[in-house]
Amino acid sequence: MPNFPPIDLRSLRYYAIASRRSLASPPGAQEAPPPPGAMPARTLSGIERLAGWIREAASAGRPVVWGLGPHVLKTGLGALISDLVARGLVNALVANGAFAVHDLELAMTGSTSEDVAEALPKGEFGFAAETSREYLAAAAEARRSGRGLGECLGERIARSGWKGAGGSVLAACASGGVRASILVSIGCDIVHMHPGADGADLGASSLHDFRCFASAVHSLGAKQPGGPGGVYINCGSAVVLPEAFLKAVSIAINLGADLSGARKCVIDMMEHYRPSRNVLERPPGESLFIKARHEVVLPALHRRLTGGVR
Repeated sequence: MPNFPPIDLRSLRYYAIASRRSLASPPGAQEAPPPPGAMPARTLSGIERLAGWIREAASAGRPVVWGLGPHVLKTGLGALISDLVARGLVNALVANGAFAVHDLELAMTGSTSEDVAEALPKGEFGFAAETSREYLAAAAEARRSGRGLGECLGERIARSGWKGAGGSVLAACASGGVRASILVSIGCDIVHMHPGADGADLGASSLHDFRCFASAVHSLGAKQPGGPGGVYINCGSAVVLPEAFLKAVSIAINLGADLSGARKCVIDMMEHYRPSRNVLERPPGESLFIKARHEVVLPALHRRLTGGVR
């Protein structure tokens, strides 16, 4: 058997993020949703139903938990999520490591999403120095203080003074006292390529966040039998968050939670196996699938929740 020891990363070359061409520079939601008459009836009905769930959960004191993938940020929809955080319509947020990377880069420079096809052949993909430095510093701080990666990264962005910090979803959560959990998959994010990446920091801070997410899921049940439960929304994650949600549901049921009153929604332009099975079908509670682009659904949902033009 060949022996493959860990690769030596000390000679890796990094560049300043300001020198990079990024593909996404979203100032805000990039397009207004089509008017109700232009939406498919099923999409419009789903948006109205989800808005009703969120209002009922808020009125009943049950949590609204958002699971977000990075596409939400790259399409300029992060500002809408931050506004819902400020309005108390996001009680907990869970995201994958890629979401954290893009939120951080948008805060630092106002742009994100490097051109992989251009950078990879030159050995430059993923080697913006500032991204790894700030992300890994937040993970180290989280481990030292016994807190989560999402909380510490959000706080770091909020106090940074960076030009895009005001648009950061993680900073909005940190400032608003909303739990933001980042679930890391080792080897999947560019920061894991850095020679200074510490598995103990990443593991401890992300495991803390998973347990906080599981606590939020545990609270999704109705306060009273037959009453409205909390809402979990999976928006833009096809694998990591649906898998984590299933495990969190199992923990909650094992600990005696009744999740029959929970409500679960998946928003995506196509049906994927894990969101369908692990969010909508297998866990108890009412389910809703809104098949449409995030750029259509989230602005329309935001308007219904905030009293905007219908």
